[in-house]
Amino acid sequence: PDWSENKYVTINLDLVDGEINSEWADFVGLFQNKTFVFLSSELNENFQKSKIEDFIKTLSQENTYKVFEYSSNIELGKLLSYSVCFITSDSPLYMISTYCGCHTFLLNSGEDLRNKGTQFFVGKLRHFDKTDPAYSQSLNFNYDKIFDELYEFIDSRIKDVVDD
Repeated sequence: PDWSENKYVTINLDLVDGEINSEWADFVGLFQNKTFVFLSSELNENFQKSKIEDFIKTLSQENTYKVFEYSSNIELGKLLSYSVCFITSDSPLYMISTYCGCHTFLLNSGEDLRNKGTQFFVGKLRHFDKTDPAYSQSLNFNYDKIFDELYEFIDSRIKDVVDD
């Protein structure tokens, strides 16, 4: 597929008890007329498409949704090179994303990022740390606060792209 044709947000859907985290349905419900591309690096390749399609059926139809079946880092790099941003939980895919120049948001549950080399990559990395009281509550992420920041970024970035 030609990923350069429309502006989109890419989300690596994390799992909670083997199911796609329902918080993402709340997040995409904040938007209208946006395109989201979903993948899940935590799902087995054989089940990615069907699980994500089932998830999409539960979402507001005010947006456009696409499924990216993750099996190749090269194809992922092509996808992320044109993405407005990449949102992921604990996954090494954030390194590929920043290397490809994509603005990346990482929901980090405990990885020590001081030893990672993303500061030398083209893309910017914004991480939300579960140990940061500003973005956590009861040892979990404070999704409302994180989603506010993500919403502001996506909304302003897509407007900037349209104004070009």
